[in-house]
Amino acid sequence: MNKFSLDIIADKKIRRKIYMVEKIFESQYPISLEEIATEFNVSVRTLERDIAEIGALDKDFIIQHKAIGYEIENSAVIDDLLLNISEQSPIFVIIQNIYEEIFLDIDEWADELFLSSSALYRYLTSLRNILNDFNLTLSLTPVNIEGAEVDIRYFYQYFFYSINDISPTYRPGSELLDIFEKNHNYFLENTEIDGSVQHRSLLYWIMVVNKRVSQNHFIEIPDDIHEKQQQSLTYKYIDKLAHEILTSIPSDKISKDEITFLDILILDNYIYRENLAGPIEKRLYPLLTDELEAFVTDFFKAANISTPSKSTLYIFVFYIRNTLLLSELTPLFQKNFFEVNQFVKTTHYTVFKKWMDAISFSKIEIFEKFVHLEDICVNLTMFTLYATNKDVNNMPHVLFSFDGKTAYLNYLHMFVENFIGGNTKVTFNYNKHITNELANKLGVDIIVKNYKETSEEFDCIHYSTSRHPTTKDWDNIYHLILGMQS
Repeated sequence: MNKFSLDIIADKKIRRKIYMVEKIFESQYPISLEEIATEFNVSVRTLERDIAEIGALDKDFIIQHKAIGYEIENSAVIDDLLLNISEQSPIFVIIQNIYEEIFLDIDEWADELFLSSSALYRYLTSLRNILNDFNLTLSLTPVNIEGAEVDIRYFYQYFFYSINDISPTYRPGSELLDIFEKNHNYFLENTEIDGSVQHRSLLYWIMVVNKRVSQNHFIEIPDDIHEKQQQSLTYKYIDKLAHEILTSIPSDKISKDEITFLDILILDNYIYRENLAGPIEKRLYPLLTDELEAFVTDFFKAANISTPSKSTLYIFVFYIRNTLLLSELTPLFQKNFFEVNQFVKTTHYTVFKKWMDAISFSKIEIFEKFVHLEDICVNLTMFTLYATNKDVNNMPHVLFSFDGKTAYLNYLHMFVENFIGGNTKVTFNYNKHITNELANKLGVDIIVKNYKETSEEFDCIHYSTSRHPTTKDWDNIYHLILGMQS
C-alpha cells in the first residue's frame, strides 16, 4: 500500500493490521506470528487480537497452521479484505461521504463513527494536514473540503487513483472504458498526431469530472489559456469526445471551459516518445519552446552527459513546457508519487542533483512557477535515464565472485543470470583470487563477493553480500547497477 493511502489511514492499529495481512500475503511460506511480532516490535498477543478481529471480517480468510504459521488461503479476495480494514479508518469514510456531498457536523460524525469528539478532532487534524498538500482547507460546520475547483478535482482524482488497488467502490466502469476506447481509437485514426495516453489515469479524471459537474461544480479557465488551447490540434476532437464522456449532464450544458479542461488534462497523461506532437505544437508557444530547447541542450553539455538525438531531446522540452502550461491551472500537476520520488532520488541522486541545480540557477523566469521542484527533477532524471539507456552500448560490467558448495554455486549462477537481466555484462569468477589488477584488466565496474576480503583495495565499486545473499543484498546490488547506468 502506498504512502498516501497509509496517510489516509491515520489509525495505527488499522495500519498494523494492513501491514500484517500484507506480510502474510507476501510471505513465501506459512509465517509465524513470532516472526511478524519481531519485525513490527509488538507482542504476539497483540497480533493474535488483530487476527481475531480480522477473522470477524472474513472468518475463512486466514488459515492458521498451528505447527507452521499463517498463510492466505484465498489470495483472490485480498483486495476486499484490505478494503474492509481500510474502511474502518474515519478519514477514509469522511472523504468518500464528502465526495457524495453527504455533509455532517462534528457531533453527527462522532455518532456515525462511534467516536468521541476529541478522537474525531484528532482524525480531522490528520485530514487537514493531508489537504494542505493539495492547497485545500477543511471546514467543520459542516465537515467539508473547500478550495479552488481544480484543486478539489485533483485531490479526488489523486485519492481514488491512489487507493485503486484496495477499493473497487470508485473505479471507472466498463461503460466509460468502452466510450473512451472507441473515441480514442477514432482520435488516433483520424488525426496526424501519433501519441498514446495513460488511459486509466484519464478514466479516473473523467469519473471525477462527471461527478463534480453533476453536482453543479464547474471549472473556470482563464480567458488567455482558453483562447490559446482552442488553437491546439486536439481541441476539436476533445470537443467531440467531451459530449460523449460527460454523461452526467445534458450535452448543451457542457461549457467550453470544461472542454478546455479535458483538453489540457491530456498534457498530464501523455506517454512521452520521440517525435510526439513536438514540431506541430511548437507553433502555439514558439518563444517558450525555443527557450526550453536551448536550456535542455545546455544541460546535457554542462552535465557532461551524451546529448541525445533531437527527437529524444524534445521529450524534455515537451514535458517541461506541458508542466508549465498545466501549472497555469494549479501547481498540483507538478506533483509525483512519494514512492517514485524516494526511489529515484535514492538510486540516481547524481543526475537528480544536476537537474535541481540547473533549474534552480536558471535565468528563465517562468521556472519560478515550479512549486514542486523535486518532483519535476525526478521526472527529468527518469527521462534522462531513458534517453541515455534506451540504446545502451556501454553496459555496466559486474564481476561476481562467489564461494560455496558446488550445487549452491550453480544455483547462484542461475539466479544472477535471471536476476540481472539485460543491459548488464556479467562475469563469474570461482577459481581466481580477485585483485584490483584483474578487475581493471577485465574492465569491471562493480565487484560482488559473498565473503570477507580486506587485503585488496579496488578502484571500482565493490560490495560484500552475506554468506548466503539475502533479499536486501540483491536489492542493494540492483541499486548499484542502476546507479552505474545513471
